Amino acid sequence: MSAAAAENGGATASAAAAESGGTGTRAASAAVVIEAAGGPEVLRLVERDAPEPGPGQVLVEVAAAGVNFIDTYHRSGLYPVALPFVPGLEGAGTVVAVGPEPSEQGGPNGPSESGGQGKSN
Repeated sequence: MSAAAAENGGATASAAAAESGGTGTRAASAAVVIEAAGGPEVLRLVERDAPEPGPGQVLVEVAAAGVNFIDTYHRSGLYPVALPFVPGLEGAGTVVAVGPEPSEQGGPNGPSESGGQGKSN
């Protein structure tokens, strides 16, 4: 991936974690990982096994992801984060798995990926 593509939204190669062929196993996914602070050259596309959702979590097959200034701030080290780090704090998609102990907790407009920070009125 070129640095220009990474800066223009290619940095969030979203994990497609759909069920595979009815076997009960999850397909591999791809993620952009930051292992050190820096410019676009620190972005690495890596293959990994799709995660299994834990208690109170869901697994989402991401259809669209946003890249915002906060992602570039995290990448550059301006806003430090624990490394390695997968950028991309926003996304929309389809729930493909539900972990044990599902919860209906969330923000004022119901459950949300962002830990209950639903849209305020």
